Amino acid sequence: MCMFIMLEKENEHLVSPMDNKACFQRCQECQPSGILNHCEYPIHTGRLEGVNNKIKVIKRRAYGFDDLRYFSLKIIQAFTN
Repeated sequence: MCMFIMLEKENEHLVSPMDNKACFQRCQECQPSGILNHCEYPIHTGRLEGVNNKIKVIKRRAYGFDDLRYFSLKIIQAFTN
C-alpha cells in the first residue's frame, strides 16, 4: 500500500469524496497488478478471519492452562465436524 493512501486513511474524516477518487486513481497508478489480480481472483479473507477469531476465543477460555498439547487438541476439536 502506498504511503499517501495510508496517511489518507488515518485522516479519513478530513478527506472529501473528491479526494477519494483521486486516492483511488493514485492507487491504480501505484499498484496496478494488485488491483487487476483482485478483479481476476476475488479471494477474500473472511474465512481466515473466522478461524483466527475462533482460536482467540479458545485461547481466552483456556487462560491459565499451561498445556500446549491440550490447547492444540481443543483447536483441532473446534474444526472437526
